[in-house]
Amino acid sequence: MRVFMYTGDYQKRGILPVLGGSVVLRKNDVSTFSLEVNGGDLLSSRFEKGWRVVIEDEGRQLLCGAPDNIQRSSASGAQTLTMSGSSDAAWLRDMITLPDPSKAADQQDQEAYYKRNGSAASLVYDLVRSHIGQNARPEFKRTLVVDSPGGWANNSVSINSRFKTVLEEVQTLANNANVVVSLFQDDIAKTTRMSIEQTRDLSRVIRMTEINGGLGDWDMSEQAPTVTDVLVAGQGEGENRTLKMVSGNANEWGFKALQFQDRRDTDAVDELIQAGEETLADGVAKAAINVSIEETDTKRFARDFGLGDKITVQLMSGVTIADIVQSAEIDWGENGRTVDLKIGPVLDEQDAPRWVPLVKSLQAQIRALQAR
Repeated sequence: MRVFMYTGDYQKRGILPVLGGSVVLRKNDVSTFSLEVNGGDLLSSRFEKGWRVVIEDEGRQLLCGAPDNIQRSSASGAQTLTMSGSSDAAWLRDMITLPDPSKAADQQDQEAYYKRNGSAASLVYDLVRSHIGQNARPEFKRTLVVDSPGGWANNSVSINSRFKTVLEEVQTLANNANVVVSLFQDDIAKTTRMSIEQTRDLSRVIRMTEINGGLGDWDMSEQAPTVTDVLVAGQGEGENRTLKMVSGNANEWGFKALQFQDRRDTDAVDELIQAGEETLADGVAKAAINVSIEETDTKRFARDFGLGDKITVQLMSGVTIADIVQSAEIDWGENGRTVDLKIGPVLDEQDAPRWVPLVKSLQAQIRALQAR
């Protein structure tokens, strides 16, 4: 691991003398980092608030961002600098969708929404570019260039947002379209760039099992859904108001719940249904499986596969899971580099129900093993 430090305007100021650290990389979300630095070194003493870091491993950029917490300490004459922070994806989290991003935030139409239709990738491109990217207003513009997703297309969807965070909308669009939104620092252009790429199916190439040494410990969890029916109300008043019932999230927990969703901004049936489906997706039965991997010469995270890639994990019980890498926690410590992955739908993923039968099968086989 090497950590480069930069000023806020992307001027390189050297390499931090890092003693150890960790990063948590998250697909289509804010990644985080924590670093322990030799505080007695001259370079570390120069680090200032507002500066940036770029974390690399084996020459590959893993994360770029800025610390938001810096601590200095001294024990027995040894000084330590501890810093933690977030990736530049925090910029998306820290901005809300404006009905008209070309206008000042306090000059928005009271009835207006940010409404667009098109492919999910193009909607992500336009949304970020107009709110914080190269076409944003000066008061909200970040040092960010959003790269075009290119000519490939995906399913047509819509966005209808008012004051939700840009990150929330990007996550919904990107996860529905199976694309990966990545931010990385461009030293030549002295800016951060955002790319939108399709996910890769490496399930036949990257295969990890407990037998071949590629897979270590694992754990899992399940949670019942929180909603099964949504009554979506569109425009109109009283008995003339458009109502649409959207149902889903069938489960074996015996759970049922009806929620009301107010959508006075639209009377289009497809938009009402989409709104109900999004609410159902937020309240699905949730399951998560975490695995520790033992990297090999041909299966190394960030070199041979990365976030959003589909890989295969086979447990000793016989359960085979082929799904995408949602997050990776990489730690550099006394034992070298260790990697923990979350594979498959995370607790807030829209397609989490796909995990339910896998987890059930896994539990049944565990019970059978325990009964022997």
